[in-house]
Amino acid sequence: IQSALALDELFELYNSPQAIGMGNAYTADATGHASLFYNPAGLAKQTKRVVEVTLLDIEAIGGVGAITRAFDAQTVGAHRLMGTLQQDPGAYHFTQFSTLPAIVFRGVALGLLASYRYAGISDGTNLDVDTTTDVGPVLGVAKNFAGNLFRLGASVKAIARNQLKGVFSHSLLATLDDSTFPTLYK
Repeated sequence: IQSALALDELFELYNSPQAIGMGNAYTADATGHASLFYNPAGLAKQTKRVVEVTLLDIEAIGGVGAITRAFDAQTVGAHRLMGTLQQDPGAYHFTQFSTLPAIVFRGVALGLLASYRYAGISDGTNLDVDTTTDVGPVLGVAKNFAGNLFRLGASVKAIARNQLKGVFSHSLLATLDDSTFPTLYK
């Protein structure tokens, strides 16, 4: 799975634990806040008198080596992982966290997505890194037709993205501090 993560093959804004457990065969079964990302029409399946409030929905992915390096650096922050990866050349690091607090009524859902991803590998001199932080609201609407035989739904996401992607020399990164490091982001 590490090589698939390195190639961005598994990166999505949000992964539902139930969808992952079902091998992503989840589209027809999606309801509640997860339907914002898998099938917005699933919002029409919510019963009229049920309101779903999700205060905390956390999903995290990380390899054993990534967890070890995060403990060594005492952080998962991009800036502080740079030196740890330099000391361990050739070791690939991937970490991803996302959370989606939401409220869902029949046919309408509103959530706030926050997602962080860090992928990096160092050869001891240069660091190849791809790190992204996303934050934004997610809104979904759905309607059923013909006695709940047909459902139509749509979701809209407004994402503010902060991304650092490229190959950077460790000598350059060592000159940056907490206030100047963010200048590398786009």
